[in-house]
Amino acid sequence: MKIKPNARIAIVGSVNSSKQTLLKLHQYQCSVVRVLGLDPQYSAKVSGFQDLKLLGDQLGYPSTYFKNINDPEIYELLEKDKIDLLFVIGLSQMVREPLINLAEIGNVGYHPTVLPHGRGRGALAWIILEKAPAGVTFFRMDEGMDSGPILGQQEIELSSDDDVSTLLEKILEAIDQVLDEILPAINAGNLRLQEQDHNAATYLGVRKPSDGLINWNLEAHEIHRLVRASCSPLPGAFTYYQGQQITIHKAELRPEYTGIPGRLIAFNSIGLPIITAAKGAISLLKVETVASNTFKIGNECSNTIND
Repeated sequence: MKIKPNARIAIVGSVNSSKQTLLKLHQYQCSVVRVLGLDPQYSAKVSGFQDLKLLGDQLGYPSTYFKNINDPEIYELLEKDKIDLLFVIGLSQMVREPLINLAEIGNVGYHPTVLPHGRGRGALAWIILEKAPAGVTFFRMDEGMDSGPILGQQEIELSSDDDVSTLLEKILEAIDQVLDEILPAINAGNLRLQEQDHNAATYLGVRKPSDGLINWNLEAHEIHRLVRASCSPLPGAFTYYQGQQITIHKAELRPEYTGIPGRLIAFNSIGLPIITAAKGAISLLKVETVASNTFKIGNECSNTIND
């Protein structure tokens, strides 16, 4: 698809992928005419928040905070900027009419799976839970959910030890590589698009913090996978112990232990408990909880605060 060279670009976002994309736009000297960053006072529920306006200011671009990307004043601002392309990267808000139709060429979205597989929300956790393929896809947004034609894509190979944190590191590397292909083409006035195979599409449902609750009647490898899928910057997997919530961000498998599911069976070398599951056990390595000296061998974790 031929477009005019050096398209006028605006970018909106609020997380690491947004930051990485803006840095690449700057590296390739793209014509960035506006940076829109979520106001930090509304960022409490944004995992891995990044202040995009602050970065835009540092890079010398006209930059603005927003609360709701669909507010009329944001539309009016971008209309005055006469944007050709709007990069919507790492934003939990849906871009709606009339803003979605403002940019002359269209809107560029990003998704951390190999589209059309894994459309939808909560992709990072679902990837670690082995329900979607890890990757980076930039696409031209349409009226559907992550369904527009693809500008560039790269699959990411994961190991059994990867968690959300290491997945994010690999995603940022892949974003760099995909944008190395896309941005020179945009500057040259050539937008390469490939339609998705909609018949092959799969969809991911939204996840909530409560989905991180550990069921100790599962096998240890399943619990370990949940911990890896829920760790920082996500809210974390959790259990209850002595009426208090323990949030677990890192653990390791200890298959040599057998015991009653949820029971503290031993301590590891850093003084945190090893807890048995239906098969095997997990050793806690990074937690948010009460003081470690309250843990006692023989006590049990539970699925509810009152057990």
